[in-house]
Amino acid sequence: MIEQNRQNGEVVVNEKLRYIDDVREQLAQSHRECERAFERGEEDNRRRARGNND
Repeated sequence: MIEQNRQNGEVVVNEKLRYIDDVREQLAQSHRECERAFERGEEDNRRRARGNND
């Protein structure tokens, strides 16, 4: 019984670790997308600024 409880606990912990890894990867992907959007916005701002100075 104790061994079964230990194994069940390990399964739960492993599932939670996989979930955390999945969420971490989703967050990293979202962060990369935000950085790219920010960079595009900055480039658009520079382009507009150059166009207004002509």
